[in-house]
Parts: sequence; C-alpha cells; structure tokens
Amino acid sequence: MPQPTNTPIRRVVVLTLGCKLNQADSEAIARELAARGCQVTGRAERADAYVINTCSVTHVADRKSRHLVRLARRLGGGAPVILTGCYPETAGADAASAAGADVVLANRDKLAVVDAILSGSAFALGEHSRALRTRAFVKVQEGCNDVCSFCIVPRTRGRERSVPIAEVVAEVARRAAE
Repeated sequence: MPQPTNTPIRRVVVLTLGCKLNQADSEAIARELAARGCQVTGRAERADAYVINTCSVTHVADRKSRHLVRLARRLGGGAPVILTGCYPETAGADAASAAGADVVLANRDKLAVVDAILSGSAFALGEHSRALRTRAFVKVQEGCNDVCSFCIVPRTRGRERSVPIAEVVAEVARRAAE
C-alpha cells in the first residue's frame, strides 16, 4: 500500500466488472465513501484513489481486470489502487498484486475497501455523490451450493448465504429513499 500522505482523498473512482452481485457491492462501497465525504464516480478518470471490483468468470474477464489496474495506474499516477472481487480469488493475491494493485482484498473483505482507502490520510469532507447507477441492486444472497462444470461462483463466492429478510427490507427502503 502506498505511504499515507497529507493529501486528502476526495475523489474515488469505483470500477466494476461482472455480475449484479459485484454491482451491488460496488454500490455499497460508493455509498459508504460518499457518506464519509468522498466524491465517487464510476468512470475511468483521474482521481485520488481507485477501487476495482473484478470478475473472473472467463479469461477475458481476468484480462479486463488486469487492464483496469493498468488504466488506473496511468490515470492516477501515485493514487492507491485497490483490487477486490473474484479475480484475486481465482488468480491469487500474489498475481492480483503483480497486476499493479496496492491493496488486494478478498470478496469476504470487500467492504473493508473504504477503510483501506481512507486510513492514514488527512481526510477532509467533500461533496457527496449520488449512487453509481440509477437502478438499485440489493443483495439478498451470496454464493451458490451448486457445482456446475462451467461456473466459478462457488469457488469465488463460497457456499450460499442468505441476507436476513429484515436487512433486505431495510436496504430496499434506504434505496427507495435515495
């Protein structure tokens, strides 16, 4: 991870590849960053930090994941690049780190992204941002118990786990209020 600086993290790019679960996770990360004062965008542009939520369903998705890390490096200069999602699960943390990420987080640790970005920085409140998308995705389940020969989900997301109904209802209410 890059050395903490006195430069506040104000603008964060959250790039997402893959399924609706990744989109829901990226939305949660973006909302938490916005709640903590960051301006968040889903477009590849210059920023103070980058979060790349990856997919690994095919070799093409793996290649796109590595490409986004290189793109963030070019755009952000020395800005921290945090890689999470399924690519680190399938390729391994070392391979994901070798792609150029400063921090690699497993799927189960994905929501720690916000703390990884903001820790050690002289954080200053900025303008709040809207969600990355206009259509909300609410996660009701993670993982899968089936082991289909063509699917990598059980390996990257683990066994099936349902979100409690009360949490789903509360999340839907929060998204509707936004």
